[in-house]
Amino acid sequence: LKGVHCVSGCRSILDNLHGQAPAGQVRVHHVNVPLHERIGEQVLSALHAGCYEGHEYRALKGVLRKKDRVLELGAGLGVLAAYCAKRLEDGSAVLTVEADPLMAPLIQATFAANAVSPILLTAAVSGSGAPMRLDRAPEFWSTKALPVVHEQPGADVVLVDGVALEALVSRHSPSVLIIDIEGGETSLVSTPLPGVR
Repeated sequence: LKGVHCVSGCRSILDNLHGQAPAGQVRVHHVNVPLHERIGEQVLSALHAGCYEGHEYRALKGVLRKKDRVLELGAGLGVLAAYCAKRLEDGSAVLTVEADPLMAPLIQATFAANAVSPILLTAAVSGSGAPMRLDRAPEFWSTKALPVVHEQPGADVVLVDGVALEALVSRHSPSVLIIDIEGGETSLVSTPLPGVR
């Protein structure tokens, strides 16, 4: 496979396969991901190159333990949640939260393709738990959840339920926290969370 190059320490396609994915799917980080029209070219290229969520995957490999409880904020395609569910003694010890309701079927398809059952909650995470405005972008990874202001929802703007981070931590008692919500990470966690290492 000449001409395939990975950046930032990503693996080549041959290194990433670990067995072939079924037709209509790609395999990344030991997880089969069903292909869907909502997956744009940039993410598709990263999936095929084994680079999709590569930094997060490498960090998880170094810290994830069999008895952990995982809280993921920003599920994307469900790859990290599926990976965690495969590695933990109890796959339901993974709670993943995704703000965009249009992503839920893709995430559930990833879970089904890997025979895992993490808990998926469709809501926007905030400090207060207030509903949020979701500004959808053509590429799912650049969709943003913002506080509701006076604008009316439009074709690419929808209102979504909110959930407070404190409530999620209290309910799920995570030992591992994954946050990938396109710039919202620093505004959510300003102090250490109890039990999270």
